Amino acid sequence: MNKRIMCAAVAVAMAMAMVTAMAVEVQAQTLAADQQLNAYYTLMTLALTDGDYQSALEYAQDCMEMEDLMDDTLRADISLKRGYALLYLSRYDEALEALDACLNLAPGMSEAMLLKMQAQVAAGQPAEAMAEADAYAAVYPEQTEVYMTLGELFAVGGDYENAVKAYTAYIEQDGGNATAYQMRGQYLLQLGRYEEAEADLTQAIETDAATARTYYLRSIVRLQLGRNAEAIEDLDQCVAYLDQVEGDETEIDADVRNSRYYRGIAAMQIGEYALAIEDFTRCVEDGINGDYARFWRGACYLDSGDYEAAKEDFAYSSEQGIEAASCLYYMALCDMGLEQYEAAIEGFTACVEQGVMSAQALYNRGMCYIQMGENEKGQADLELSLTQGSQDEDAAALPEALAEETPDAGDASSGEAEH
Repeated sequence: MNKRIMCAAVAVAMAMAMVTAMAVEVQAQTLAADQQLNAYYTLMTLALTDGDYQSALEYAQDCMEMEDLMDDTLRADISLKRGYALLYLSRYDEALEALDACLNLAPGMSEAMLLKMQAQVAAGQPAEAMAEADAYAAVYPEQTEVYMTLGELFAVGGDYENAVKAYTAYIEQDGGNATAYQMRGQYLLQLGRYEEAEADLTQAIETDAATARTYYLRSIVRLQLGRNAEAIEDLDQCVAYLDQVEGDETEIDADVRNSRYYRGIAAMQIGEYALAIEDFTRCVEDGINGDYARFWRGACYLDSGDYEAAKEDFAYSSEQGIEAASCLYYMALCDMGLEQYEAAIEGFTACVEQGVMSAQALYNRGMCYIQMGENEKGQADLELSLTQGSQDEDAAALPEALAEETPDAGDASSGEAEH
């Protein structure tokens, strides 16, 4: 054979051998089916950990396409993870389907039952969620806390009626503890069921070592019931706690910080102006509801006859846009108390023009005119004041202010600081 032909034949043979080797190498680098499944499962789990729920669903689907390699335990686990991802994507109906599939494969799986309960609450199915809690308690009778968990889920969504029902179920099954009575009392407070709220919060105080927050919540209830002296007693406990932990801000419950402010409100209501002024002053200094504390302090100074101090507080509040209409009227009253009748007349005239306490403004302007010897104008204002109907705008209505300050659900479920 020609030497050149032989060399060509050897080159072709070597090339074919290299191609064959490459093919073998590629075949060796292809994952086995079980490795592929494990990769998809791991990627799904990592995506859930990272909060990438859409990617988690896609990897879960890749897993499900290899179902013939799975046993029921793995199928249930993937369905559970699909339900978790769908829940956090707010696709509640699909989440419930996935969780039902999980429970069909693994009846009584605690994680699936709890997630299903959460999805039912989110989907607006309170009766179904309560039934799921009952089912969970039947499977795990020692874990009656499931009703407290359900109560918090309802409360986060603002469904205080069902939150109360969930806590009632817990108390009926477990006998209740301080936390359960406090939380139910808190949600009863949100519903305006003050007598029931007070009973629960009192039970919490008597059942176990009460927290400052428990006293604080009961004080708010008692303020709403107009029992200010009793509210002050509860707030005394809270203020003592604040003094005890002063300097350690991490220990103080966010709502309990307002205790001096509300004690000032209660003290003002029963005419204990010295205590109220002391509390409001501390609030101003500490920046706790400082702007409104200054407004109410002005009201206390006014009722105490310290017109200069009152006027200063109302002027500041007005500049800050705090109860501006009320400040206009009250500053005119301060001028009247200081016998600065011309300034008072100017203020009362502005009130009449703006529809702020019109009858009272006319009456007081009339009295100012009389003090200045302008009896004809004074008589006209007094006669006109008698013809006024209901006020166009009330000055600083305390019950409304307290209603606005009542803790909401977010506050209600904040952490407690023990003392």
